[in-house]
Amino acid sequence: MKKKYLQKQSKFNEQLDINVGLGLPQEKYDENEQCQSCKLTLKQDDRYIPILISTFAKQNRYDTMPMELQNLLNAETLNLFNVSSCKHQFHFKCLANSFKTKLHQEYPSWLISNCPICQQSCNLLYPNSQLEVHFNLFIQELEAILIELNLDLQLSLKYEGREELILFDIFYQLLINILIQMIQQKVDFQRSGKVQIFQQFIRILKHHYKNINYKQNILKFKKGQIFILDIMMLIENQVMSVINKNDFEQEISKILLSLPKQNDDLVKILFTCFEIKFNDELFYGEQNEISSMCITDFYQTQKEISNQIAILLGKNFETFRHRYIKNLCKKCGFFATKQKQGQDIAVCLLCLKTLCLGSCKNYKIGNLSIHAEEEHNCHSVYVCLSSGNVVITSYPMSYVNCFSLFYNNLGQEINQLTYTNLDWDKYNLDMEKVEQISKIILYNQYQQIIRNALNDQNRNRQNVRRNL
Repeated sequence: MKKKYLQKQSKFNEQLDINVGLGLPQEKYDENEQCQSCKLTLKQDDRYIPILISTFAKQNRYDTMPMELQNLLNAETLNLFNVSSCKHQFHFKCLANSFKTKLHQEYPSWLISNCPICQQSCNLLYPNSQLEVHFNLFIQELEAILIELNLDLQLSLKYEGREELILFDIFYQLLINILIQMIQQKVDFQRSGKVQIFQQFIRILKHHYKNINYKQNILKFKKGQIFILDIMMLIENQVMSVINKNDFEQEISKILLSLPKQNDDLVKILFTCFEIKFNDELFYGEQNEISSMCITDFYQTQKEISNQIAILLGKNFETFRHRYIKNLCKKCGFFATKQKQGQDIAVCLLCLKTLCLGSCKNYKIGNLSIHAEEEHNCHSVYVCLSSGNVVITSYPMSYVNCFSLFYNNLGQEINQLTYTNLDWDKYNLDMEKVEQISKIILYNQYQQIIRNALNDQNRNRQNVRRNL
């Protein structure tokens, strides 16, 4: 078998050399033009990318963006949605078997639907075409996702009597989130196809505006506060046809050319997002007016979250345990009873409340999932008081023993809690693990981590449960 393979490879290489010698054009493989499932060519009217639209965990302990921007968005309730995606494209039929939301109403769509290639969780099929019928179908599916995320009532109250504006609000939130991701995750931004998604969202917005004209701006920020919001107000004005294409491009270019020169990589990505040609001479020759403070603050966010978590946990397991051991479970009001039964107690890192693992009232869904749903928009991260192990929760599932936070000098974690060997002060907090938690909180990775664990056929899959 190996010999035949080597012979075929040798013939292929010989033919390739002949073609190069004759100057014949070589076929180039472009994975973006082929379905990643069947490997056939993608047609312009049949290409889809699986994406995940989710809510952020509700919490006010950690700043996930510069405070000024966060306060402005929170004041207008424009910080609800997060967009996750991969770059894999498929024919609609090729995704049908992996995208089974309608068949499993017991579980949320992010848990049962995924990209067949990279296993990225998804709940929407994003059409990468220019057909208006695909835009309309996507809008209908987006409305269904709003109901699944339990945000339909909240947005209906916000736009009472003007419910037709809800979809515009959602799209503007999604665009803001994508712009923030561009700063937070530069490397992943282009790799995950966010540029194309950003461009397509604007096209869908313009299409939807043709059907529903509104005259008063939804985005009511003051010009000159933060460049991201200035960009968004220009987008809305273009959608509403307040400014034409040429004026829009000039105004966008003016903002981007005013950004600090050390952020030229971000500026180039932004020019690509708006399909405007980047002019090196203009950018490097301009007197940059916008302060880099906002962009710098984004880069400091993860470090600040890590430092906050480290302070809350303490330098070693002894400090951590003694700090929270006297707290009672917020569901049953007890602690000692559960511990005698061999069950654990966990502290929520988003609010510092303690809860018994499992259900105190014999519900099918455990305390951690219920707490996450009731107080944190379905997501949270917990640390167990008996082991320092981390639990990641996204309703209705929890991933227990995700990793440990405390290790001794030999790199060993706490396997079993005993009172005969009280060397807990020898188990120190691992800052690399703390940084992992800060990324989960900052990038809203709860669902994807649980999804990855479910895909693991070995130990990790067994640690994903509903009853925690």
